[in-house]
Amino acid sequence: MLDFVIFALTCFSVLLVAIKMLYRSSKMVTTIPGPDPSRKEDGNLSDIARAGSLHEFLLDLHSQFGDIAGFWWGQTYVVSIASPELFKAHANTFDKPAALLGLFEPLLGSQAIVYANVSEARRRRKVYDRPFSHENLKKYFPEFQEIAAMVEKKWSLKTETDYVPVGEDMEFFSFRSTLSTLMGDSFHDEKLVQSVIKAYKTFGHKSASR
Repeated sequence: MLDFVIFALTCFSVLLVAIKMLYRSSKMVTTIPGPDPSRKEDGNLSDIARAGSLHEFLLDLHSQFGDIAGFWWGQTYVVSIASPELFKAHANTFDKPAALLGLFEPLLGSQAIVYANVSEARRRRKVYDRPFSHENLKKYFPEFQEIAAMVEKKWSLKTETDYVPVGEDMEFFSFRSTLSTLMGDSFHDEKLVQSVIKAYKTFGHKSASR
């Protein structure tokens, strides 16, 4: 479940293409814009740590260099894309560089789908996708509506001058919707949901700091 959450929130997700190549110098052998590696040993990993998370690093990366940019994940050169047109162009890309997710292996286990490629990954993806088909998702609608109503009620109590933490509330909505529909009624407990969010943030911060 955690690997699903990671990819669902991090829409984890913006890294589609990685090109592993020998690290020869501080200059990239490519026409793709991006920063030079900070250090030969870890590339831009220290920059990711300073940004606070991979997500924050990518936001800054694309704000500086545009919809397509490259950086060094250790000694692996990575291309990140951030536009609907580029995502569409790579819609058929399936295999992913498991090395980029190596730091999560102690938590997820080597058999997690994020480390599977080729025929095995396609077989497992086909099996896993069945519960998330359009027809099957209809049974989750009442749950989504109930959680959305909770957020709406919270906002309705605000005055025009009150601060509305939209990001935090949407984060709660996403987590609770995912946990309650996939893991059961125990995640109707708001305190339990908040504990998962806290653990996820702690894990993400420590991973980025390595």
